[in-house]
Amino acid sequence: MLFPTQVVAESQDFTLSQDTYANLAYPDKVNASQQVIIISNKNTTRLGYIQFEDINLPEGAIVDRGILKLYFKDVGYADVARFTIGPISANWDETTITWNNKPDVNTSQTQNNEVSITEIGWKEITITNLVNQWRDGTIDNFGLFMYPIDYLQAVAEPPFAITFMSRDSADNNAKLQIDYHFEPTPTPEPTATATPTPEPTLTLTPTESSINPTSRPTSQPTNTEPEDLNDESLELTKESTSSTDENIDETSNSRDTMIGVVIGASVVLVVGTGIFIYQKKKNNMKKEKSDEKKE
Repeated sequence: MLFPTQVVAESQDFTLSQDTYANLAYPDKVNASQQVIIISNKNTTRLGYIQFEDINLPEGAIVDRGILKLYFKDVGYADVARFTIGPISANWDETTITWNNKPDVNTSQTQNNEVSITEIGWKEITITNLVNQWRDGTIDNFGLFMYPIDYLQAVAEPPFAITFMSRDSADNNAKLQIDYHFEPTPTPEPTATATPTPEPTLTLTPTESSINPTSRPTSQPTNTEPEDLNDESLELTKESTSSTDENIDETSNSRDTMIGVVIGASVVLVVGTGIFIYQKKKNNMKKEKSDEKKE
């Protein structure tokens, strides 16, 4: 999915390249050096002509609004000024324009305007359509004419007079402001990238077993003979036996584990389930049954 980026509005001002007016009362007079441009239908007719520098907007710019900005220095005879604005259709030169050689105008692309003149100051007139026609080549940019409505339409209009600052004035010169924007470039939706989840590593932690088996101790029979048994015979007394009262052959090849312990003058042997005690005796040996049975 694509998402449009935010639209950012921009603006650019264009200054006058030439301007003048023609006065019916002085048909041969050139007014190019005047610091004001006069439009009126009172006492005499005055027609204005203005041209702005070439309109060069960045490539891809889309015009939102074209605004003609005029600083009205003097006004009179009415509260409202009604005049026609349209494109000039041929080249002209401000230094030669008079009433008698006025430039040709395109009356099919005109617009009528009504501006309050109860006070002086900056006035704004929207001419977006004309600006777009200049840009797309529908009409050539030879500038604009400004006529009282009744001059072209031959209708009765209330008299008025307006004076706005020309490009020859020290300040407050007329200008053309163009607001525009660019077609937003769709921003692709970021693609979610799956991050592989590492497989858990099995860590074996040694734990103490709940069951602690007791190793059966193994011991080798003690072959050391007690010091006080030297050169003397021992009598074997059978302390305990297995479940049967069967005599145990001392010379049998029993596979039971034998454990021997020296206790004082006796030697205790544990063989299988039997316990044998050898006590120190002289010259003879006998077996005695133990009064106590060990598990």
